[in-house]
Amino acid sequence: MFFVGGKLKARGNLTGRYADAVAWLYITTSALRRFEAEGRKAEDLALVQYAGEYGLTQIQQAFEGIYENFDGPVGVILKTIGRIGLGLNPLAKLPNDQLSHQAAQALQSYGDQYKRLVGGNYMPEESDQGLGRLLKAFRLTTEAEPVREKIRAAQKARKLGKGKVEALAAEAASLQLISDAELATLNAATEACLLAIEVDVFTKDEYYGAGGIPAMSATGDGGLQPAANSEPAKTSGE
Repeated sequence: MFFVGGKLKARGNLTGRYADAVAWLYITTSALRRFEAEGRKAEDLALVQYAGEYGLTQIQQAFEGIYENFDGPVGVILKTIGRIGLGLNPLAKLPNDQLSHQAAQALQSYGDQYKRLVGGNYMPEESDQGLGRLLKAFRLTTEAEPVREKIRAAQKARKLGKGKVEALAAEAASLQLISDAELATLNAATEACLLAIEVDVFTKDEYYGAGGIPAMSATGDGGLQPAANSEPAKTSGE
C-alpha cells in the first residue's frame, strides 16, 4: 500500500481486497475465540474447522487478487515470485464435502447445540405465523426423525413396502413397528412442515383489491378459510 501512494483511494478494487482479507481474518478469529470460550466442545469441532478453512481460503483469494493487480516493479515481483509462493504454500483450501456435510448436520437438528449457537439472536416464540411457524416445524421434524429412521429400517428389513415414510406411518403403527405416540409425533411434524411451506392463497376479492389493497392482503390463515362472502379465485376459464 505504501508503494501505491496517493493513488490508493482511486484503486478501489485493490483496497477492497485488503478489506476482504481483514474482514475474513476477523470472522475466522471470532469463530476460534468462541470455540475456545465455550470450552472446545467436540460437537462444535466440524463447525469451527469449516469456518477456519473457509475463512482462510477467502483470505488466500484476496491476496491472490492483490498480487495479480499490483502495478509497477513491485507488481512484477508479486505476480511472479509472490504468486509462486502463494501457490506452493496456500493458507487453506475450501472445506471438502465430508466436512461440509458434518457442519450442515450440526445446524440441521433442533436441540441444545442449535439453541446455544443461536443464543443472543432474536428467536420468536413458536406459532402458526412467520418465523415462529418455521421454528415450530424445525423442532417437530427433528423430534420425528427417530420415527422416520424406524420406518426406514423396517423397509430395509422388508417388513414394510416401498414408499414415502409419511405414507407408511399408519401401516407401521398397525404392525406395532412404531407406537401410537410416535405416529402422532410424525403426523404433527408432517402437518407443521406442510403449513410452513404453504404459499398464501388469495380469495377473488382480495386478489383484485375489493375492500383492500390489490395483491397485498391475504386471508391471514394461509388460505385455509375463504373470506366471508368471497369465493376463491379461479385459475382459468372464468
